[in-house]
Amino acid sequence: MRARDLMAVDVIVIPATATVTEAAEILRRSRVSGAPVIDREGIPVGVFSTTDLAFGWGQEESEHQRVFYRMPAGQFLPVASDSPSTFGEHTVEELMTPLLFAVQLDDPVQEAALLMTGEQIHRVIVLEGTRLVGILSASDIVAAVGRGEFVEAH
Repeated sequence: MRARDLMAVDVIVIPATATVTEAAEILRRSRVSGAPVIDREGIPVGVFSTTDLAFGWGQEESEHQRVFYRMPAGQFLPVASDSPSTFGEHTVEELMTPLLFAVQLDDPVQEAALLMTGEQIHRVIVLEGTRLVGILSASDIVAAVGRGEFVEAH
């Protein structure tokens, strides 16, 4: 069984220039937990997932906690920001995982599964040369095994 046999071809992508708010809406609306990030030419440059969103939000919150005000008695107290958080205005490019884990269209599914387990990731993009043609998730592989489809062994 090859990557082409299980991959999803209608790939949800997020522009690198999208804001975090826009990207979160794309993920929510599409009901996916992550998607490839593409540059202006449509070339995959990273992945943005709910994990990136959670870690980015946590980092933003901790940055707010580092702002202190010195009182006359020498005490330091955190100062609440008067302006609302601008976390959602950051670009995807700032928070995405800039690593791409990919397999080629005709690579065995086992290669994708080994890559996912080795890197502790949930999806790989599928390329034909350098062009994004699909995405293969761990769920796709589990569903195929559950249906009793044959998966070749190396």
